[in-house]
Parts: sequence; C-alpha cells; structure tokens
Amino acid sequence: MDAVQVLLRLLVVDLSLPDTTQVELIAHESKRNWRQLHPTARDQVKNLQEGLIHDGPLHGRLTRIDSLEEEVELMAAQIDEPDVVSVTSRLFDHDGNFVGHTALMNLHPEGFDDVDSIVRAIREITAGMPGYLLSSGRYYHYYGCQILHSNEWRRFLAQFLMPCVMVSPRYIGHSLFQGFCAVRLTAADPHKPSVPTLLMVV
Repeated sequence: MDAVQVLLRLLVVDLSLPDTTQVELIAHESKRNWRQLHPTARDQVKNLQEGLIHDGPLHGRLTRIDSLEEEVELMAAQIDEPDVVSVTSRLFDHDGNFVGHTALMNLHPEGFDDVDSIVRAIREITAGMPGYLLSSGRYYHYYGCQILHSNEWRRFLAQFLMPCVMVSPRYIGHSLFQGFCAVRLTAADPHKPSVPTLLMVV
C-alpha cells in the first residue's frame, strides 16, 4: 500500500470519519534540508540564521476524504519538479472548522538495530497507540490511529522528541511553528525518489 492508500485506511476504516471530513494537502519543494547542508555542529553554528527559516506553505488545499486520491494526483500533476505533495495533520469538518490532528510523525531514528526495535519504541512512546509504519526511502513515517486535540497533539510531539533518538528536533520545531505535522505522499527526484509505502502495522 502506498501512502495515500494507508492514509485513506486510517481515516475511513480506523477513525471512521465521514466522507465529508476534509484533510489538508500542501505542495512544497523537495530539497536537501539544513542539517544535510550543514552536517557538523560547527557548520550549524556558522549558519544559525539560515537554520531559523521556516519554509511554507503554512496553509494548504482542503479536500474531502472521498476525493483524496484524485486531489493528490491532480496536485502532483500541477506542481513543478522537484515539488512534492504532503498531507498535514489538520482535520476539518465539511464547513471548514478545525476538528483536530491526525497522529502523524516523520521519524529519523538513530541507534536502532532493526525495524522491530523502532516499532517497540513507537509503542512505548505512544502508550501502545495502534498505527502504521511507512518507509519513506531514507527514513520512516508513522500514522497513529487517533485524533488529537491541540493539547494532546503538542504532548504527542513532545513524547517523540524527549528520547532524542526518534525524530529530528527541527521537524518538531517546524511543526510547532506551522501548527501542524506534515508527511510526504508523492515522490520527486533527486531528493525524494520513493513514494512512501506501508512497512508494517504497529
């Protein structure tokens, strides 16, 4: 299953959301990130100001669950290379009112022996929240089967950040600044050549 199919399963089957529920799609450039450009602590200190930039967009296109696949395909066809389409964690009702966050997380695990040990860590961090682990190519995405209110969402971010070995602190910083988490749904060469796909059920 690719990322869009897993997302639909999460929304429709696991969360039992009405078809009129709206998710938010964003298009953004696929590029090397600040930590890749400046891999050493000394380089990062020298380029600190650049590290404080929060790339947009901060708002995206709302689309109903029942037209999600078509909308992702349409957006992917309309954007320029090397842009990609991502989904944010924000959920809205049919009138556009915010209703909560899906439990999405972009994982950059360090020091783990294998995928099973990563899954065990996810279960411990989330207190056993069921979900899906996807391979994004270089790293992983986690889709948890729960809708989070704003305070719960901030706690969710903090729990993944605290162990220091599961996520990039920059991802958490960007998420807090933007007010949502985002995970990629499509691929673009050369930096994101693989469509995220289901690895295992957590």
